[in-house]
This record gives sequence, structure tokens and C-alpha cells, in this order.
Amino acid sequence: MKIFSKLSSLSKVITFSMVSTLPLSASAVIIEGSFEGRMWEYQNTNMEGTADAGFFTDDNAFSGFTGTFWYDTDLAGSAVNDTDIDGSVSATYSGPHDWLHTTVTGHDGGTLALTSSGGTETISAKPYEEISVGYYVDYYDGTQHDRLSVSYDDNFYYHVQDPNLDAQTYRAGSFSLEPAATFLNGLDLIQNASADTNSYGGNVVGYLSFETKGKLNGVDYFGWMVGEINQFEIHVQTPEPSSLLLFLGPLLLILSRAGLIANPFSHKT
Repeated sequence: MKIFSKLSSLSKVITFSMVSTLPLSASAVIIEGSFEGRMWEYQNTNMEGTADAGFFTDDNAFSGFTGTFWYDTDLAGSAVNDTDIDGSVSATYSGPHDWLHTTVTGHDGGTLALTSSGGTETISAKPYEEISVGYYVDYYDGTQHDRLSVSYDDNFYYHVQDPNLDAQTYRAGSFSLEPAATFLNGLDLIQNASADTNSYGGNVVGYLSFETKGKLNGVDYFGWMVGEINQFEIHVQTPEPSSLLLFLGPLLLILSRAGLIANPFSHKT
């Protein structure tokens, strides 16, 4: 009976330990991924001194790039579902500002914050950061193709019509993954996929674009680039070892005090 009593008490303590060491939002799932590609088009007009100057260099022009991204599904909000007249279907998630991030690194190591403000002031109070998951219907052959799109836009053109504000910053960036007819797990944000070839045997599995313009010290600047993505992977983020230790440490101590295991924190001499 003592053994059963001990185990019963132990189970309560373990349950408490698990709850107390779990993250505050147990439902939150972080999705992360990476990609590689090559720039097609590029323009750099007076970008020196701007927040994106490190990326818009001659060494990066028309060269290869890499990228990483992540987003927090707990901040995504509810999906807005849409079905187009051609049969295309999508679920769009537009969480609050700063719920997704994409960083592109150029050939010379310069970085670009593709889907966020990038540290630059914007004139719009309503920038949008959204992810669209779904499929589109090919205009020519009527086949369906999955697509995941990630985009940022400070909404300058949509929310501001004052010509006196032309000197302010406009910023928008996006990338899409569409390697094959089917590669997504429904319309959910939680996805696990990778690809380096498309349905036709080619190596273009997605696309990327970015544009920014404004005025700095009285001088107009403009930066623009588009490119292809040649390989990508996307997955659920695995817990860091430190997070696991937050749970395992107290649990091992509880087991040792219950006499079920040797004390893992003791040092024999």
C-alpha cells in the first residue's frame, strides 16, 4: 500500500512539475524553414545609407542568395478562406504586426529583412504581414498547384493618398513556394515539406521579390529585386535542449527523492 501511495503522490507532483515547466502558451507552434535561390532582376538607386544598404550592393546583384524564415502559429489569427471563380482555394492568415520574419542573405553576406519593416519607419499605421496557404488552378491546362505565400506590405498605396507624403517610405516583400501539384498538408499553417525540383523536372520551386523606396537626406532612393527559389525546406521547430532541461531537471529530482532512481545531481567521492 505504501508503494501505491507513494506512486499516487508522485504522479500528482510530476503532473504539477510538467504544467509548471511548460511554456505559457502550450498551443503555440513555431514553423521555421530555409531556402536558396538566385536573383533575376535588381535595381539600386541611391540605397547607400538606408536600412537595406548592406544587401543592395554590386556583389549581390544577380547572384545567389540564401534565406531563413519563421512564424508563430499562435499569433496568426483566424484564417480567411476564399474560393476564386476559377476554383482556386486559399486560407489567408494575417496576424498582428511582427508575427513572421524572413531574412535573405546575399552573396557578400549582406542581409535583407524581406517580410518586416526592416527597422525603417513607414508612414502607414496598418502594415500587413500575411501567409496564404492553398492551391491555384493553371490557366492553360486546368490543373491544381499547391502554393504557400508569405508577404509583407506597409500598405502605403492603399491607406495614404496624400501627395505631400511621397517622400516617405514604401516597403514590400514576399516569397512563394510552389514546387509541385501537391506538397501541402491542407490549408493549415503547420507544414512539413522540402523540395529542390518542380513537377516538370526543373529547379525553380518558388519565387521571391522585394521593393522599397523613399527619401533620405533629401535624396530619393529605390531598391528592387526579384528572383527564383531553387530549394527549400519547412518544418515544425524542435524544442531547444535548454527547454527540455527545464522539464527534465525537476522531474529527475522528484524521482530521486521518491527513491525510484539514484540522485542524478549527487557527486560521489
